[in-house]
Amino acid sequence: MSHRLDKYRDEEFDLAALCVAAGAVLSRMELSIPDDRARLCPDKRTLRYYTSLGLLGAPLCFEGRRAIYGFRHLIQVLSIKVLQVKGYSLAKIQKTLPKATEDQLEKAVLADLGGEATQASTPQCRVLNTVELRPGLILTIDPRQYPNAQEIIDRFNQALLD
Repeated sequence: MSHRLDKYRDEEFDLAALCVAAGAVLSRMELSIPDDRARLCPDKRTLRYYTSLGLLGAPLCFEGRRAIYGFRHLIQVLSIKVLQVKGYSLAKIQKTLPKATEDQLEKAVLADLGGEATQASTPQCRVLNTVELRPGLILTIDPRQYPNAQEIIDRFNQALLD
């Protein structure tokens, strides 16, 4: 599959360059944050905050005092912003994003880029809420089908207690 994200695949970014790359991709996506709680294009301070929350992975390495990031980090930033546009809180993103693979994140971002992929049929990827109710009992919910996922989780937990 070839698409506009490919040019970033082998890139390494310092924090400022990661902000610029994310801003460049986000500006091509017709997105807007529904309220004033977040900005569409993240700055360095925001990316540091995402790292502290576990939303953005640790840097690949350090060159002196400069942290170096890669393609997965870019895809993580784009995914965070896409989910914020869809109304997800950072707390909700914290529950789903760290479990996603790089491939899942990339496919989800490509779906929102709309027509960016040159391959005729790009697989669609959805962000799903997955909760382990008990050891070995895992519930997966599509938030687009069931936006009140926590209510469903609570019902299942209550049923397990009965």
